[in-house]
Amino acid sequence: MPNNNSQDSGVTGAAKFVTSTLGNTVGGVSRTAGEVTGAAARGIGETITSATGSAGKPVGDALGSVGSAVEDGAKTVAKGVEDAGQWRLIFLLIVVHVTLYLNYFIQTATLQEHLTSLDIILGIISFMSLFTMMSTSIEAVRYRNYRIFYITHSILASLLLIFLTFHAKPLRWYIIETLAVSLLSLLNRLDTITAYATISRIPRTNLISLQIPIPASKVQRFRAAPGQHVFLSLHAETAMKIESSLIQNMFLRNPFTVANVLEKNEITLVARVQDGPTSRALDALADSAEKPSLVKIYGPFGRIPRFSRLARRYDRILVVAGGVGATFALPVYRELKEQVEAEGKGQDRVTFVWSMKTLDEAAWVMGLADGQSLAQDENVHVHLTQSYHMRRQKASPDESVELEELQPQRTVIWSSAETARLDLGKIVDDVLGEGESDERVAVLFCGPPGMGRVLRENIGRYVRRGREVWCYAEAFGW
Repeated sequence: MPNNNSQDSGVTGAAKFVTSTLGNTVGGVSRTAGEVTGAAARGIGETITSATGSAGKPVGDALGSVGSAVEDGAKTVAKGVEDAGQWRLIFLLIVVHVTLYLNYFIQTATLQEHLTSLDIILGIISFMSLFTMMSTSIEAVRYRNYRIFYITHSILASLLLIFLTFHAKPLRWYIIETLAVSLLSLLNRLDTITAYATISRIPRTNLISLQIPIPASKVQRFRAAPGQHVFLSLHAETAMKIESSLIQNMFLRNPFTVANVLEKNEITLVARVQDGPTSRALDALADSAEKPSLVKIYGPFGRIPRFSRLARRYDRILVVAGGVGATFALPVYRELKEQVEAEGKGQDRVTFVWSMKTLDEAAWVMGLADGQSLAQDENVHVHLTQSYHMRRQKASPDESVELEELQPQRTVIWSSAETARLDLGKIVDDVLGEGESDERVAVLFCGPPGMGRVLRENIGRYVRRGREVWCYAEAFGW
């Protein structure tokens, strides 16, 4: 799931530095130009209004509005450029590189001659490889078939280093640098944990839970921060139980959020059963009479240092989860509650909003040590988008985020649960509208992309008015 779950392969530190600097520079220039232009327009408008009185007020107000619009537009452009991503900027520069060279060859009538040169051929193959990697990184492709995305990147990223070695000699030092980092990554994988996982279905959902024991010497790294993730793969012994080929098993590796770390040194992961080979394999293992099943986990990854300082830096915090996105959001909310208490701030300073189809998707919370208190927490707001008689309908695969194990023997009672589609506009108004205009607000989100877009649009209304809002969206993207 997780954006932060993707890995860069074959991208050198130098390229990252250049593209990151380029993005920040262009964004900074756009923002500064917009602020200067906007301030100038507003200043002229105010001068006209004060000099001409009511007669010139419409013109002054119009210029003031234009100035504000220019400033807001420049900030939007700057934000978009800065957030464009290193890979996108790298690929854009490569497209320019290829276009200019092809144009030169055509202009000098040497295209046919160069197309027989090995270094040019390898350059074209490298470009096509990068184009394929970028194409399979598109959200629609990645969510429809994660396996294509994973296999394409695993193979082409490695071959790309070979192609580029012979395509351009100046790149060889950067390739050596990349290989050194890759070697360190491979050595780090020797720390992979192999354990027998208990795999079971969560009643009335299409979710499967995994409880995996962690060695006492390594469990602290899982407790160090909320919202981390691991890469899970099946051991060859387990693959044989479900008659999965060894070739296919090589690519049965998926990222999963650590939804909970139990006191008995176990972590809980959950997979939503979809059409991919990993979820199908886990579904088959849940049916297997031979339990538990041997799995391998690599991690955890995705620790975000800034989360540990949110309560100190911001006056109000809003955490929003869509569906099973709560496996990331709820552990973060629990951590933020502790931070707020430590800072001596009121409990109402942090709010957790969770939208789901039915309460069956929330039953796993009862398995947490503080599950009952969370269910009665007045700052936790649960919204059910499906009425009671529709509960047995199949859940949408659009919300493919991990969820923790359901405890079927526990009763799920939420004091704040209401059957209504989540009104994100009202939620944002309640949090940003009730405080002082100079309050700093942090918003964290994990859930379906469409829900995230609506949330950003509503937050944008306040940002355009000058409110300071820091947003973080947990997603898996490029």
